[in-house]
Amino acid sequence: MIKYRQALRATSVLWHSPFDFVSLNLMADAIALSWPVQAAYRKLLAERPVDELERLRALTKRPVDMRALELLPENTLGRRFVQFFDTRHNVKWGGHWMAVPQLLETFERDWVTHRLYKLHDVLHVVCDFDTDVAGEMGQQMFDSRNLREPYGYFVVAATPIVVLRYGHPIRTVREIIRGYRIGSKASNLFFAPFEEMWELDIDEVRARVGLIDRPSKN
Repeated sequence: MIKYRQALRATSVLWHSPFDFVSLNLMADAIALSWPVQAAYRKLLAERPVDELERLRALTKRPVDMRALELLPENTLGRRFVQFFDTRHNVKWGGHWMAVPQLLETFERDWVTHRLYKLHDVLHVVCDFDTDVAGEMGQQMFDSRNLREPYGYFVVAATPIVVLRYGHPIRTVREIIRGYRIGSKASNLFFAPFEEMWELDIDEVRARVGLIDRPSKN
């Protein structure tokens, strides 16, 4: 099922402003329940044990207690996650569905879409991608390469338009290459239970998921 009117509305903006926040979320919501996207999700989940998927579904639906995370030690994943929203202008936890409230209904119907949205913000912290255009392009490449999610391919395919519209071609290409490189290195982080790692040091989290090498013990 595609929300055609919503998709057309989003497209009318995205063709000249590919990073318009509301339109990006409108487009993602418009196609989330479509056959091609759902087929990609089925392929992603194939051959995973049912009990693992049920555990991930429960973790995805678990609310994020931002106040509790704020009280964690400085370099933990949880504290860094809170700081990510404190230090970036115009970035708020829940900003996606505040901008496009119908996303909440889509999340209820499809937990995979919900998890991909949740992970996108977590992975900004874990992968250290900024929220400017170059950083988002790198994050989208990572999401496409590592999570096998379909949305990032559309964004990366728009690289020429993004560069013409927003500039910074060298840094944008560098971030895209970095997203591809580290996305290829790590195991699929869709299945990483980050909700159980809030209290861990950020570098311990990165080592656990394969983004950095774990220091050898002498």
